[in-house]
Amino acid sequence: MKDKYYRENEWWVSPYNFVPEVRGTFDLPAKVSIHDATLRDGEQTPGVVFSVADKIAIAEKLDEVGVDRIEAGMPAVSEQDFQAIKEISKMGLKARIYTFARAIETDETRGFIKAVVDAESGQILGAAVLGIEGGEIMSAIEIAMMGKLSYTRLRDGTFAHPTLAESLNNLFMGMDSQK
Repeated sequence: MKDKYYRENEWWVSPYNFVPEVRGTFDLPAKVSIHDATLRDGEQTPGVVFSVADKIAIAEKLDEVGVDRIEAGMPAVSEQDFQAIKEISKMGLKARIYTFARAIETDETRGFIKAVVDAESGQILGAAVLGIEGGEIMSAIEIAMMGKLSYTRLRDGTFAHPTLAESLNNLFMGMDSQK
């Protein structure tokens, strides 16, 4: 670690990082993986909209500086987002490319489901579920994750009707278009 907590016009960290009581508690890993959400979350800032070219340029720079995982966006948001994700996925970057998909269950509009899927293997890496019977959906996703199954296994699965587990088909339906 540097002795100075800033470099003029370049970067700044809290000077508290350099206090002996704080530094003495550091237990840093040998490697830190960086997961960047700029291309997805950055557009949630009022007035910020990235073009396809912007997203490609940002992804290239993130990869160039060593970011390990890039959230490329949500293909369901717009055709432009969908195209940017497709282009970024084809660029051959060292970083792993991730996208988000949301499920919309026509009979139940309260709540949401988000899943993170590895762009290369199709393996489900995580999910967030908020809503009625969310435990049912989380159980299915957790079993798929424990078995290292591809999202396609849930997308193509047959689920009992009427249950919210049926929303897993919808959740993963748009993923193929991102390859």
